[in-house]
Amino acid sequence: MKNRKRGNRDSSKAGFTIVELLVAIGVFTIATGIIVGVFIEALKTQRRVNDLMSVQNNASIVLEQMSREVRGGFNFAFSNDTGSPCDEAAGFFNQLTFMRARNGGEVSVSYRADETSHTIYRSEGTGVPVPVVAENVSVRRLCFRETPIGRGAESSDPWRITLVMTIGPSDPGIAENVLNLQTTVAARLLPSEITP
Repeated sequence: MKNRKRGNRDSSKAGFTIVELLVAIGVFTIATGIIVGVFIEALKTQRRVNDLMSVQNNASIVLEQMSREVRGGFNFAFSNDTGSPCDEAAGFFNQLTFMRARNGGEVSVSYRADETSHTIYRSEGTGVPVPVVAENVSVRRLCFRETPIGRGAESSDPWRITLVMTIGPSDPGIAENVLNLQTTVAARLLPSEITP
């Protein structure tokens, strides 16, 4: 009996073998896994960058608000809460209180860093302290210092207040990323211009 081939097709060119299919599926699975991993990491990085940009924007707004009020302030007083990270021996304090002109009168303004809630509070007069930073921002340190230290009230130089702030995201996954900011602001009024 003769060997007959079914049809006119050569059996060596009939298609993919099972081994070839398994290898192709394996390569596709590995490539897909790598691509998905890179994509997920890119999304995480984008989220971190957005959080850090939000922290930086918020810090900029808070520093600008404090600087604006300090420029118009006078009769500055400093104090520290218990457990403050500010070095009182070097003249740094975590609370700043000063007077500011408002509606033909004067009002007391106070800025304070709270170590428990990691936020900055602003109070005016006898009002309730209000947080001035966003919830996704963690203030690690806020210190104030008069520069130069110990000036007299009769000084012809303006008050200069140095603000030092360490601020970062409140998200524990990226909490190690912090911004250290420092600025010095000069008040517009001279101590000698203030009438008792």
